[in-house]
Amino acid sequence: MNRLKFVVKINYVLASLMMISAIALAQTDAQNDPAWETVRAVPYGEPLSITLKGGTIVEGTMIRASETNLRIYKTSTSRTSGITSEEIVELKKEDILNINRIEIRTSKKWFFIGAAAGAAVGAATGMALSNTGNCRPQSSPFGDVFDDVCGKAKTGYIVLGVLGGGMAGGFLGDRIGRGRVKRILIYKSK
Repeated sequence: MNRLKFVVKINYVLASLMMISAIALAQTDAQNDPAWETVRAVPYGEPLSITLKGGTIVEGTMIRASETNLRIYKTSTSRTSGITSEEIVELKKEDILNINRIEIRTSKKWFFIGAAAGAAVGAATGMALSNTGNCRPQSSPFGDVFDDVCGKAKTGYIVLGVLGGGMAGGFLGDRIGRGRVKRILIYKSK
């Protein structure tokens, strides 16, 4: 009988050691997840879009990430009153499907593209409008484009076309490029 108790105790100790090592291995795995380390490196205030395993999408700004949780500020606006409120949301790592960093692009590039296109269209329009009068070109290398006997009217039309077209094109380019969002995947659960 003593022998049976000894074997049971040994089995109990071995089973306990196996469970402890399995728990330690699982914790080490969770702590050494390189993808989650990327999330932990995201700076405070960075906009994030988090998709939960249930399909819900939560957007907010980063507060901090621990080994098991992610804490963000979630901003929401009431549809009826228009009041904006912020709340701190804590999400568990095991509930998260993926995390995207939101990069809001500026509209500078689109402004310059629009301004250049508008200036080109304005210059062509100014040239076309300047050819409608009864002016005779003077003799010079650029006489037919910029000079005439009507007091340099062609140059004025072209300059006005470039300025007006450039401003209108820049405005439209800014509107097109404003608020473009790029989502960069930084974490995907296993």
